[in-house]
Amino acid sequence: MEQTEQTFLQQRSLRIAHIEPSVTLAVSTKAKMMQKEGIRVVDLSAGETDFPPPTGAIKAVQAVLKGKHLLARYTPTLGIPELRETIAKQYSKKTKETKAISQNNIAVSAGAKQALYISIAVLCNPNDEVLIPAPIWITYAEQVKLCDGKPVFCKTEEESFAVKADLLRERISSKTKAIILNSPCNPTGAIIPQSELKRIADVALEHKLWLISDEVYEPFVYESHEGGFSSVAGLGQEVFEKSIIISAASKMFSMTGWRLGYAVAPEPLIKAMDALQGHTTSNACSLAQYAVLGALQDARTKKYVQTMRNEFKKRREVMIKRLNQMDLSCQKPGGAFFAFADITRTHLGSVVLCKELLQNAHVACVPGKAFGSDKHIRLSYATSMDEIKKGMDQIEKWLNGGVKGERSPRH
Repeated sequence: MEQTEQTFLQQRSLRIAHIEPSVTLAVSTKAKMMQKEGIRVVDLSAGETDFPPPTGAIKAVQAVLKGKHLLARYTPTLGIPELRETIAKQYSKKTKETKAISQNNIAVSAGAKQALYISIAVLCNPNDEVLIPAPIWITYAEQVKLCDGKPVFCKTEEESFAVKADLLRERISSKTKAIILNSPCNPTGAIIPQSELKRIADVALEHKLWLISDEVYEPFVYESHEGGFSSVAGLGQEVFEKSIIISAASKMFSMTGWRLGYAVAPEPLIKAMDALQGHTTSNACSLAQYAVLGALQDARTKKYVQTMRNEFKKRREVMIKRLNQMDLSCQKPGGAFFAFADITRTHLGSVVLCKELLQNAHVACVPGKAFGSDKHIRLSYATSMDEIKKGMDQIEKWLNGGVKGERSPRH
């Protein structure tokens, strides 16, 4: 076994040699392993909700299962026409000066990760640079590297964590091909104000850059105010013609395991994605496609999302209040379902702190180092209120030196 491993390490591609494994998945896996060993772990690491899928999705699956033979067939690579058309109608409602979006602007994929990957792959040549505001979602940089591009990080100010157009402008070079935006942001929950998003779009147009806008957490925006969240789809035709919007059913419909995402983009890019996806996964899971179609077409789904958003808002209030009562500090996130807590007062790095919390407090969190900030940790409030309170109690107890006799890191 060791010899096989050594041989592989010597012969593996440079592409994979430079890829970092997903820290979020690793932490979640470790927590699940501890639970199997009988250890009660409060898992605040995962980016998935504790809600069941919406009724419309379940009903659609039940209906499709009656015609089992249909599930054994390929669908079009870009997805079933009914789903693509329904997604197109959803985005057409967000447009102002943009022409109506049609199914020819939609590529359905096996999750948002694949939609993001094929978007980068059809744009990037070797050594092309992609600007990524930091803190970042881990996958962005790794996918750029997988496509032989170079991620260029743009560190945001901690006051809001929202990227500014001027910051991006400073990092543009002759090799820059695209900008990746994530609003609401994972891990910070920051939202790019509408006015700033317009300025960013102007910078992109000025330098002939592509905007890749990850809007997966759009359903989870907690305060409506002037200058709040805006989709790139609403910035006009000129911007849309240089943009790719990424979203998925994973978060908004609590369907992470179904792996159903999509890209909204100009038709030439969708055609290129069709060609690439045809040689990788082909179509996304047919059953998942019909499930998401059912959810989108069901009038009850709007209330379902509102209920989930309202519950997350309550959980956010509890978690942020508790974190700020400890030797941690955390600003209130505007969206998504993560708290990005400052751990400076613990005098520990994020990797060490998360390891201690998991082993001794039995709470799973994600080190901020994975997102580009070693003085933060990410905690998810997309779990039950009871779990959040228990997790906060155990973290506070450990910080105060009360778990398994561990001394507080302050001492």
